[in-house]
Amino acid sequence: MPSTDDMTLPALRRLLRPLGREAAEVDARVPAARADGLDAIKAVLADGPDGALIPERALVLVRSGVVDARTIGSLEPWRRTPFIWRERALTGAKISDFLMLHGFRSMTPAGAAVVDAAIADPAPAIEDPSPLWAALFGRQLVECAVDAGATQPRADRLLAALAAAARPPVALGTTRQVLERGRWLVSFECLGQRHAFGTAHHGNRLDVDAVVAAFNALMTHLAHPCRAFRIARPVVPEAGAGASAWLVVTRGDRFAAAARALGIPLARPADGAKG
Repeated sequence: MPSTDDMTLPALRRLLRPLGREAAEVDARVPAARADGLDAIKAVLADGPDGALIPERALVLVRSGVVDARTIGSLEPWRRTPFIWRERALTGAKISDFLMLHGFRSMTPAGAAVVDAAIADPAPAIEDPSPLWAALFGRQLVECAVDAGATQPRADRLLAALAAAARPPVALGTTRQVLERGRWLVSFECLGQRHAFGTAHHGNRLDVDAVVAAFNALMTHLAHPCRAFRIARPVVPEAGAGASAWLVVTRGDRFAAAARALGIPLARPADGAKG
């Protein structure tokens, strides 16, 4: 992560390029005498109502080394999590002990080290949180691609992955997915019964929430204690094939409170999430 002391005008242009800021705009708004350091960044970014930061601009500041309370508070909620842990003086071991009280296995030493590294330096974790979520939740985490690329979205495979992540696992029989009347229709067997659900047809986009709702409804039907929860992270259309969704399969009566305590934002529970 670059130091604000090294933030030259060319470096500032590169940093702001993802926000669509043109070089001419940066040049016009940052006087040559202030063309480096934190003042240059603030001169370009702090132009919201009452000087407020939008999340994308807060992220630019964090990338440049600015981690004051106002900036962190302006980040998207899912990006704030490791900063919250650092503020509360948490460690991987403490978080592991807490999660064990809420139905999770103890973190491995390697997993605890990943968490400790994220607390020491949160910036890399908020760029790619997958290793952090995997360290926390182990086999109870299901990560899936939201964009299937050139292939069809596989709601049936996501359902099977959620069922396998449950504790105890839920065995599904033959699954089948077909396009019918403009929707993907998924059918599967479970304990000798045939079930089916539909998901929206959005081209190569996977309707993750519909699969979560169907899985949670199945768990309710089976009187199984596990439910699937989606970590709240907006997926923008421009994200393309790199967009991911993170799902945690665990005790439905425990995880929502545990996530709140740890500053992990969850999407609104899908149908059946409460059991």
